[in-house]
Amino acid sequence: LELTNDEERGPGKEHLIFTGHTHVRYASDERGPLDISLGRIHLRAAGRYIINPGAVVDGQFAIWNRQADHVEFRRV
Repeated sequence: LELTNDEERGPGKEHLIFTGHTHVRYASDERGPLDISLGRIHLRAAGRYIINPGAVVDGQFAIWNRQADHVEFRRV
């Protein structure tokens, strides 16, 4: 999946996409992979993101806090 740096929103220009099934935690924006080692990424208003919260079977999940503009990676 390729993201472009386009600040205009509309169909096909999603701000945030959650995906799964690979069981590997991962986050990227239109510039490339993001460092998720601290367990949280901050989102830019004009950015476009792909988030894989990890394997549910391992208790991994992610929370998108819209008010604080961040995604937090957690484990049960």
